[in-house]
Amino acid sequence: MSRISILYILTLLLVAMSCSDSANDSDKPVAKVGDKYLYLSEVYDFVPNKIGVSDSTLMAEDYIKKWIQKELLIKKAEENLSHEQKDVSKEL
Repeated sequence: MSRISILYILTLLLVAMSCSDSANDSDKPVAKVGDKYLYLSEVYDFVPNKIGVSDSTLMAEDYIKKWIQKELLIKKAEENLSHEQKDVSKEL
């Protein structure tokens, strides 16, 4: 994912975080990788309430970046695995 895309997503997150805390706002997606979404409510759950705005913004940005990287890695790994390799039930 390009830096511009990540910055765009982070900007959307900051705008969304500055809005009200209604339930509908927290269910808005802030990032998407393939068919998986990261919702604002998940970011809210990760960031502690009792820290400053700049610290919470940095934590949210870091959480989103790591989530995107993890999902991209999983997506790429799934593309490279055969159907048999994905089936781990034999190993259990």
